[in-house]
Amino acid sequence: MSSLTVHPAIKLLIINPNTTSSMTASLQAPVNALLASYKDVSCDFFTGPPFQPSVKSSFDSPVPLADIDLNAAAIGAGAIPSINSPADAWASAAYCLPFLRAKIPEYDGFLVACFSEHPLVQMLGKEIDDLRRQNSRGSWRKFVIGILEASVITSLGLLAQYSSHRQGEDASTPSFGIVSTGKIWEDALSSAVHSFLGFDGNGSPKSERFAGVETTGLNATELHDLPADEVRSRMSEAAARLVSSPQLTDGERKRRKVRVICLGCAGMTGLENAVREGVRSALGDEDAKEIMIVDGVLAGTSWLIGACRIRM
Repeated sequence: MSSLTVHPAIKLLIINPNTTSSMTASLQAPVNALLASYKDVSCDFFTGPPFQPSVKSSFDSPVPLADIDLNAAAIGAGAIPSINSPADAWASAAYCLPFLRAKIPEYDGFLVACFSEHPLVQMLGKEIDDLRRQNSRGSWRKFVIGILEASVITSLGLLAQYSSHRQGEDASTPSFGIVSTGKIWEDALSSAVHSFLGFDGNGSPKSERFAGVETTGLNATELHDLPADEVRSRMSEAAARLVSSPQLTDGERKRRKVRVICLGCAGMTGLENAVREGVRSALGDEDAKEIMIVDGVLAGTSWLIGACRIRM
């Protein structure tokens, strides 16, 4: 008689590298709902700490502390309420890393919940590797991934089921795309995806599996601060453009055959219905059923559970 496999307990940390605690709070219900089916997995959440200058801070200067613009000082230090550019991502990574170092021994997996090529992924990876080298147990292994990388991995897995014989006369390659926030992310995320897929961006071929990025014009905090109808409308419009607009590839405009849409911001977690509405308006109810939506926070959490289970 076979016995059930007992998995060791897994403890994850979901990291919001900005300082907006309400955005972290919006992730908790979806993640906890996912984890409800995993009795051996627990999860904590981290938000970038508020900026608190002190006498020993880098703001020691002839200028009295009371005369310093603390909001500007906080942003300059990397305590950023909304990460709206790659430069913000770098600053937030440098700011958060010292607070996270002491937490590394407590957790098995770390998810960086910012949809960007966030430097904190590699920074934490190096810290984990350094600790592992110092640890006498050779099997001591922990994992870190960002929601962009988790979304790309998940999208490619979903696209694997679409083979050429199912395409009929339409020779376009089934692809995935991203709905994100500000326009700056159109180029930044496209570059990040191609880099992750192994293309250097310097005249090399690009993956036909990637359809590109459409943006809402909102930043991450506005996804929760603006009226819900406006947010829904902006996300729906971006999704409609993604599945219906032609894609420029090697100088040719080709019809996109988007089969997977990634929510390109942690603040979009729970807002997939707005994307679904845009897809239906562009393609109709029947074709819209073919489109799958990837939430990077949930995809990343699931990936970490799998990695921790098999201890690759």
